[in-house]
Amino acid sequence: MTVVCDMAGFTIANRLDGLVADLLVFAAGVGETDAVSRLLSEAGAKVDDVKNETGRTALSAAAASGHAQAVDVLLRAGADVTLHKKGHPSPLMLVCCHLPLRPCVVLCFRH
Repeated sequence: MTVVCDMAGFTIANRLDGLVADLLVFAAGVGETDAVSRLLSEAGAKVDDVKNETGRTALSAAAASGHAQAVDVLLRAGADVTLHKKGHPSPLMLVCCHLPLRPCVVLCFRH
């Protein structure tokens, strides 16, 4: 986001960036591929941002939920299959632990 307003040490741009990251993780986790694409291309979302509370990236949310199309969009945008917050599984670990997620496993190894 390009909106910046600093008042008494509170920067709105930082809050908006955090909101966009949360929206990206949510959209990926529920398989909203169009929203994922738009957040990446139009809202300035960064593909590998980590959601603070959960340590999840959009890719890990999509992979854990089995949304192969969202996984594909994120991988094409350059998402890192090994990126994870300490104490949390990487997207690659998530797909390897979930046997019904074979399309996601194929996508992760293809990219």
